[in-house]
Amino acid sequence: MKVNSAAYYFIDVTWVNGFKHIVPCRGYGLQSQLRFNDSLEYIQLSEPRIVTEHEYNNRIWGDPDGRDDQRETQQKNPPKRSRAKAKSADSESARNTSGKSA
Repeated sequence: MKVNSAAYYFIDVTWVNGFKHIVPCRGYGLQSQLRFNDSLEYIQLSEPRIVTEHEYNNRIWGDPDGRDDQRETQQKNPPKRSRAKAKSADSESARNTSGKSA
């Protein structure tokens, strides 16, 4: 396989128990990553494929639209009052604050 060092790759990894995941990798580190995967005895298959820069960046950094949705959701759902604040508002302190020993 001819490797373009400036290209973007996904390595589809399959483990012997059937678990699958994707390893994003640049072309200049592809051979090293494949050798590493071959050294692990529980990896059954590692198949590299070329992807676009956009796909690679979405895998690494996440979809930019996802962050906006999360920020809007957080603004719509304000945080609830913590138990510590509720406790101090609901009950008197048992601590002696007069400065005299008991």
